[in-house]
Amino acid sequence: MSTTYRIARLMLLLGCDFDEDPMMPSTGRALRSGGPPEDRARWAAGQSAAWLQEVAGAHNEHLVAALRRLKQFLETTSALPVSPDAIHASLDVLYPQKVRRFRWAVVHERGVALLQARGASDPEECFFLFVSWLFMGIGYATDPLFPLRDIQHLPCSERRQAAIDFLRQPFA
Repeated sequence: MSTTYRIARLMLLLGCDFDEDPMMPSTGRALRSGGPPEDRARWAAGQSAAWLQEVAGAHNEHLVAALRRLKQFLETTSALPVSPDAIHASLDVLYPQKVRRFRWAVVHERGVALLQARGASDPEECFFLFVSWLFMGIGYATDPLFPLRDIQHLPCSERRQAAIDFLRQPFA
């Protein structure tokens, strides 16, 4: 299997910019480590496979359960969390298999930088950024393969309903 094929496959599985995503640091480290590109790509693919197994589950059971929890959360929670601690606690309840594998301080710092770059002013925008990132990877807003990319430009009040509508689709 060629190096280019391995990297393209990782992009399809993990989303664009996966190598910069602090929610899955081992894959980026693997690609930036020393050694021949073929070895780095092979190691990154192995790291990603192990990470996906732990985070999504052998049959995507963790991911499907997390999507169901997110749908229920959005349908039943009137006020979205806005403080960093409340957002982190909510993410941990929604998808603990993933949240417990990254350092929140690093992820939060990167998220705040992304929000500032966008000029976001709505306090709930922060929650939507982290939830989108949690479920779709850091490149969700620019990756044309992600189905919710287009709702990122909606006001938060409309975005919640669009996300709920999307999550009503069967996942399993």
